[in-house]
Amino acid sequence: MHLLYQKNADNAPAQKILAAAAYAGVEITAESCGENKSSTDTDFLNLCDPCGEYPVLELEDGSGVCVFGANAILRYVARMKNEGSLHPYGRTPFEASQVDMWIDFSSTEIDAANMPYIRMAYEKTISDVPADALDKIKSVLLRLEEVLSVRTFLVGERLSIADVAVAFSIHWVYRCNRKHGHALAKEYRAVYRHYNTVMRHPKIHATMRKEGAVLGPLRN
Repeated sequence: MHLLYQKNADNAPAQKILAAAAYAGVEITAESCGENKSSTDTDFLNLCDPCGEYPVLELEDGSGVCVFGANAILRYVARMKNEGSLHPYGRTPFEASQVDMWIDFSSTEIDAANMPYIRMAYEKTISDVPADALDKIKSVLLRLEEVLSVRTFLVGERLSIADVAVAFSIHWVYRCNRKHGHALAKEYRAVYRHYNTVMRHPKIHATMRKEGAVLGPLRN
């Protein structure tokens, strides 16, 4: 399988796919599309992503069979491994639903609250964030803090892609919010502990190093 993605040290959506694949032992060949954020190639639009966006996972060389969207690819990768003691998508249908729940939370709550800062940092635009942007992030982190204060992992007793999805959304919070990243890590300690638990997993840590990523809040 080939993952087509934009090579960027802070590209959390693509990195979480590579991290999940490394953790689950799923072989993926990463293929950088350079600095391009999208493709206008007709074949790409027809076969890969109708909006021309990355990342895209090509299932077989030249087959034209693709999965697009970071979370859809993340789910596909996790479903490929469900054996022995490794259950990245949960052990039961209920746990799988919980995994889906937290993947949705990572995008609809954490990423949505962080979007003004993502636009500024990742898209390299210069604009003022809404006055309530930081309050929205804090509100989401507070709810997550309450959950993680009484558990190590979000689903079950082992690392799952629910943890990967949430940790990489938190990574974006820390990396995109230059002014408040360190303060957020200190204020929401259970969230930061969970983030470190995921990012310090040997296979995930090795993936992040390979991608040139720096862990933790961006220093002001």
